Amino acid sequence: MDIIQLIFIIILSIVAIVLTVVGVQLFLVLRDLRNAIKRIDSGIHDVQSKFNQAVGPLTQLGGAVAGMKAGFKVVETFASWLNRDKKHETTS
Repeated sequence: MDIIQLIFIIILSIVAIVLTVVGVQLFLVLRDLRNAIKRIDSGIHDVQSKFNQAVGPLTQLGGAVAGMKAGFKVVETFASWLNRDKKHETTS
């Protein structure tokens, strides 16, 4: 065997070993990244549920206020209708 062939075999063996180690490390890093993303997602889900619990009563309060506004508008319209009838009686 020639010396150049021996050097190429040694270099190719070293490159194969390095690529194998890099591949295993990449797999481990991606697995850790996946676990970190799962934990972040779980945390975001918890924050979202707490936020929805806090905002839920405020949303209901907003609906109650809108209902009261509509009720006051009905009363105001009815009062103006009664006043209109009184104006017609006094002018007649």
